[in-house]
Amino acid sequence: MRGKEFPQKKVLSLVLCVAVMLSVMVMGAGAAFSDQDKIENTEAVDACSALNIIGGYPDGSYKPEGNIKRSEICKMICVALNGGEEPTLGTPATPTFSDVRNTPNAAWAEKYIESCVSQGIVSGVGGGRFSPNGNVTGSQLAKMLLVCLGFDSDIEGYTGNAWDMNVNVRATQKGLYKGLEGLDVSAALTRDTAAQMVWNALQAGEV
Repeated sequence: MRGKEFPQKKVLSLVLCVAVMLSVMVMGAGAAFSDQDKIENTEAVDACSALNIIGGYPDGSYKPEGNIKRSEICKMICVALNGGEEPTLGTPATPTFSDVRNTPNAAWAEKYIESCVSQGIVSGVGGGRFSPNGNVTGSQLAKMLLVCLGFDSDIEGYTGNAWDMNVNVRATQKGLYKGLEGLDVSAALTRDTAAQMVWNALQAGEV
């Protein structure tokens, strides 16, 4: 049985208010990461860390140069939409995807994946699979964030052959790629870059 879902829009406004209040305080908060010197988007990582949207690894590192996984993005989005708090979520008796519950290092994310799918934020990769440990491109994350901001995928043309072009036009307008000049939106995102895009979305405002 699914747990309580949370509203998709409006909550981003709450997160933004908190983010603004913390923006001065979080500078240097990322110093807790053992590999802080490798983080390029320091303010974004620090802010998202302070807002509980992202976290590090047991060894104290953040691994900014590592690729962000689809499962990790789903958790980040769920926490962001819930005002920086861990949401109360459940999982269905029968999983939507065949490769989540029984995939090593992915079962933990099932509730976040199911929630994002139910809200139309993300979808599977075909064949009943989600590919939880798969990479995420800039365009793919931008699409997820735009939906979180209230844009309708069907109306905006985020499906079909031209989805990425439509996404990138709107993402640029909303500033989702701010501070990421030269970003290859078709390439796998690093954890560093993903944090910057999420931070940009929190400051973008809703539709």
